[in-house]
Amino acid sequence: MNSRIILNGEEALWQLSPLTDTALPIKDIPIQQGVASAYEALSVEEANNQEWHLMRFFEVDEALLNYPAMELVMSGVSRYAEVRINGVAVFDCNELMTRYRKDIKEFLQLGGNRFEVLFLEEDEDDWLLDDSEASGVCEINQAYHYRFGAVKDSDIKDDIGVFGVCFFQPIPHLSLNHISVEQIWHHGCELKVDVYFKTYKPNLISASIKFDGMTLTIPVDVRGDHVSALFQVEAPKYWDDQTKNSNDLYVVSVMLDGQLHELEIGLSKTENVIHFPL
Repeated sequence: MNSRIILNGEEALWQLSPLTDTALPIKDIPIQQGVASAYEALSVEEANNQEWHLMRFFEVDEALLNYPAMELVMSGVSRYAEVRINGVAVFDCNELMTRYRKDIKEFLQLGGNRFEVLFLEEDEDDWLLDDSEASGVCEINQAYHYRFGAVKDSDIKDDIGVFGVCFFQPIPHLSLNHISVEQIWHHGCELKVDVYFKTYKPNLISASIKFDGMTLTIPVDVRGDHVSALFQVEAPKYWDDQTKNSNDLYVVSVMLDGQLHELEIGLSKTENVIHFPL
């Protein structure tokens, strides 16, 4: 099963505080509701001209602290924001439709913890992500290459908020970092799936990779950095960019050490390798 800890469930309330017009009242809202919709007299344009602070508390017990790593995963942040854990800035988000992910265990403490999202005026000189980190963030801009947690246009509201995923992912041993899918065309089609990981704590682990109704369970050699699976595609369905028939899509599902990721792809002879940084 997937072991992620969801932070933006429908019933989870976040404290919303205005930083510009402090005469506005403090509100408790779901993070996916949107800032402007929390105030009847405030338009989206007016809200965008201000800075905002979203906060919620969460508990961390000894069991969670015993994990070698704890990753924070966020997507669908509608405008520039700074993310903080217990007052420490851990990364920046911009307006791009990207998915952010970072090990934040060092910022956690036993008992109560504070998670903050500050929607601020953007200042690129103060960005926390360096060039190497930014290059590891993938923009999903092709309709038939979709992964779990990626942001689609339909997810984004005309408001300020976090409209994608927001969760903690405990890492028992291995962190699933990257998936690549290669289409090999000759007399038929083969699909090669490479699953890349980072080892935090060695153990006997297997990766489960599923495609088109077939599941392969592959032992992981933690001395390396990836495992591979090769599937024969029987009577392949071709993806057409013009018709965009969803029935022609295939799902690739990867489970590694409690982390589940699903990719939706279309087969095409014009495609070779598709990369999915996670």
